[in-house]
Amino acid sequence: MLASLPPRLPRIRIGRAALSAVVTVAVILTAVYFLTQSSEKGGESVSVRSGSGGGTGAAPRPGKQAPTFAVPLLTGGTFRLSDYQGQPVWINFWATWCPPCRAEMRDIQTLQGRLQEDKVAFLALNFGEDPAEVARYVAAGGFTFPIGLDLDQTVADRYRMLALPTHIFIDRNGVVHSIRVGSLAPKDMVQILEKLKGAGGED
Repeated sequence: MLASLPPRLPRIRIGRAALSAVVTVAVILTAVYFLTQSSEKGGESVSVRSGSGGGTGAAPRPGKQAPTFAVPLLTGGTFRLSDYQGQPVWINFWATWCPPCRAEMRDIQTLQGRLQEDKVAFLALNFGEDPAEVARYVAAGGFTFPIGLDLDQTVADRYRMLALPTHIFIDRNGVVHSIRVGSLAPKDMVQILEKLKGAGGED
């Protein structure tokens, strides 16, 4: 005896607009998934920022002028991005509660000699924490690189920072060279710095 075939299902037609919406949602969900998964060094590579930020206008991207800013430094004084025109700049958004940020801080400290030799300005820009808490963490870790304080998260909003750590590399002409979200291995830091040195013309 032959088994009866199941009834044929009706054909469903999906318009282009609906298909585009489905694809867009899938891409967003995929991005969120990878941002929240563990990767380098057996731990998380990013800590996702809560909220969407308050930035307006076009988001910074490679090839475009980097938004200017000025922030207080943990040790006193002010870091003004405009003061470093003609010099490559590396900005690292971080926080003490961010595991992947903490994991790469020692690697950044190790690179201090190279950064000074290559004349690359570096700023570890803390994401809205209490300065006293930041100072305790920095002292305990023995970190000597410049620590900026984004107290009201204005700079993070301006740069559309959605996850920690986020690395912004700016060439000597003040143009965004590259943006890297997530922790960087030492070899990746060195490779990016080599490219950054040659970007925007030579001394």
